Amino acid sequence: MVNLSLYKATRHKNLKMILSLSRLLNKDWNDVTKDDIDTLVWKIMN
Repeated sequence: MVNLSLYKATRHKNLKMILSLSRLLNKDWNDVTKDDIDTLVWKIMN
């Protein structure tokens, strides 16, 4: 039971992070280039 609740919380956290990154990227993940990722990392660091 504890593992299941931790699994759900971790999955929820990861999905929220992916959603946040997607909003910052403002692009479909299939079309992302290395430069897009570099820009995304720059935005996160600043």
